[in-house]
This record gives sequence, structure tokens and C-alpha cells, in this order.
Amino acid sequence: MTELQRRFLEYGGESIREQLLTLNVRHSLSTALVACLGMGLVGVGARNVNQLVHQEMWDLVEYVRGEHFGRLLC
Repeated sequence: MTELQRRFLEYGGESIREQLLTLNVRHSLSTALVACLGMGLVGVGARNVNQLVHQEMWDLVEYVRGEHFGRLLC
């Protein structure tokens, strides 16, 4: 269990929940992208997972619109 997960279980909170949601989505997309790369279904120049998350979730998850996540887009 990560520190972030421990904090969520101990304190709860929408901000931590959104961070965990975003991390889980990023992990799942990364796993799928690696599998597709391995099967030759996408090229090495495939889109950045953080950019995909931002594009698809910016209107749903405040964390994705925040400064911390924004630094991952560079």
C-alpha cells in the first residue's frame, strides 16, 4: 500500500481520492500502451499517457486541472 493510499484510508478526502483515481487510470493506460507497443499495434511515437488523461478527464477531475498534474504534461 502506498503512502497516498494510507492517507486516504486514514483521512479520506476528495483531493486524495482524485489523485488515486488519476494514478490508477494512468497506470492502466500505460499498461495497455506497453502491450500495444509489444504487439506492434502502435508506434514508438504514441501519445503521452499524461496528455491522454488530461484530454479526457480535465472536466471531470479537479486534480487533473491542477498545477501538480500540469507539470507532468511538459
